Amino acid sequence: MQANSSRSLVTYLVCFVGFTEAIIYGFSFPYYSLLLEQRGLSSTLIGMNAMLGSLGVLAVGPLVPGLIVRLGYAKFSIVAMLTAGVSFAAIAVVNDTWALFVYRTVLGTALAGLWISTEAWLNHVVDNRYRGLMNGIFQMGYSFGFFLGPCLIYVTDISTLWGPAAAASIALVTMAALSAFRDKGSSDFEEEDSVNWQVAWQARGLLLIAALVGIAETALYTLLPVFGIGIGLTHQVAVAILVTYTFGEVILTMPLGWLADRLDRRKLLAGCALVASVSVFAVSAVNPIPVAGWTGAFIAGGTVVGLYNLALVVVGETYKGKNLPLVSTAFSMAYSLGCAAGAAVGGAAMDLFGPQGLIVSIGLILIVFCIGAYFGLSGLGRQAAPTKAIAETL
Repeated sequence: MQANSSRSLVTYLVCFVGFTEAIIYGFSFPYYSLLLEQRGLSSTLIGMNAMLGSLGVLAVGPLVPGLIVRLGYAKFSIVAMLTAGVSFAAIAVVNDTWALFVYRTVLGTALAGLWISTEAWLNHVVDNRYRGLMNGIFQMGYSFGFFLGPCLIYVTDISTLWGPAAAASIALVTMAALSAFRDKGSSDFEEEDSVNWQVAWQARGLLLIAALVGIAETALYTLLPVFGIGIGLTHQVAVAILVTYTFGEVILTMPLGWLADRLDRRKLLAGCALVASVSVFAVSAVNPIPVAGWTGAFIAGGTVVGLYNLALVVVGETYKGKNLPLVSTAFSMAYSLGCAAGAAVGGAAMDLFGPQGLIVSIGLILIVFCIGAYFGLSGLGRQAAPTKAIAETL
């Protein structure tokens, strides 16, 4: 009973860490962009600064599994959160414009490590019977935290240090919560476990899925407003399509996780990809048939992002011990590579085929995803029929 209580406590702690990490991450994007714009930097340099923050996962990724194994999940998260907090506190010491590029790189690296470690840690501690639900709660909290981050801009002045102070304070509170959990480092892993990077290649089906989700999610998130304007909608309505898409992302993630605990996860992943594809195609009808377009945008938001969560659930169910942070790292890196390519893929399709090129290209990618998930993950994520304990809760 005590062990189950301790596991539940750690599970909710990880969700809290993911939530606060997302607040800091969400704050960093508008903060740095507005601060650099205020100092007269070009859009190109502002974009390069943002790129440094986003590429952190690729820079730190290969080191993360070994560090997690050496330190344990909690200590690694403390170090990463401390690094993030210091990167904001340093602004009060050296506020040179070019130093902001160094701070952004350090912050991006720290948050990338936190992103990988929290997802792997959650999969490490959660009971497999509730893995989908808890991952859904985690992702919903992360999305909400990412939404709250930019809200800090409204209550702080860019020209003052209140914004960085707030972000550093959030990091400090998170570190205090993590410190209350007495992690024993290597006790997270069995002594006989060994890290084998070939496992990442064996998980290539999951890595391909992560990359495809990254492409689809980033292309839609970046270009849906451009698509709307291209088919004759006003700027306000075009942005509203994206808001509807984002709303679906927040609302539907947890129900999909709940389903993942009750259905064959591989088949659910394939079915979710099929629904996502149909929903994306439905968005193209938003001008002649508004109800179809708005409904499609809402469902697409939940299912496209839900694909990431469902694939992560399969990762946690399939890989254990020291292989879990390794595959989680490779999964995050593949997703990031997909995100880097997503806007370019969608933009090229729109240049070649007009606004509908975005819908067709992403819809076809999701169909490929559906086929790959069903046939390419044979033997992975085959959740048996609900256990008696879960069946009794239905």
